[in-house]
Amino acid sequence: MTLIYHDTQSGVTLKERGGKIVLPSGQTILCKGANPNPELGLYRYVEEGPKRPKPSMRIETATSIKGASYVVSRSEVEDSNFDLDAFKAQKILALKTQAGAIILEKFPDWKQRNMNMRVTEFQEIRIEGIALTAEEQAESNVLKLAANWIKLVRETSNSVEVEILALKTADEVSAFVPQWPEFVVG
Repeated sequence: MTLIYHDTQSGVTLKERGGKIVLPSGQTILCKGANPNPELGLYRYVEEGPKRPKPSMRIETATSIKGASYVVSRSEVEDSNFDLDAFKAQKILALKTQAGAIILEKFPDWKQRNMNMRVTEFQEIRIEGIALTAEEQAESNVLKLAANWIKLVRETSNSVEVEILALKTADEVSAFVPQWPEFVVG
């Protein structure tokens, strides 16, 4: 239980820290094991309501004394400064960043460069009229799968943007979770 000191006449409210409350006068009240005592200005500290608001809301607080409790009541109210379009833009940016991270997790830049180099080598072999070996053909097929998967993640990222722009509320935008494609080699 956390205690709080509240002087109803001056309006001074001090929360317990480290088992004690230091009053403006310099007097220290030890709180360890203490019980609320409204006559001394000591109350049980109680918080009610949400700690974080939904995206389009803000928190308003009110305090009251109920018996031996100093109650901080929080409630959500509509935020008149909330910008749904800006919130959508933040969500889109976050999801596009996530798409890039998904690609780079599977195929880091250095690996993609090596893959491109290998595709170029295979093209040169074909241009020279030489058939790829079975191993080279299998490698070429995996490279095509990887390239197609990267394209699919990018396409998903683009379609996610369109879907988010069509949403009507901040709650819908917050709850939106895209289904990213998995990379599977046959």
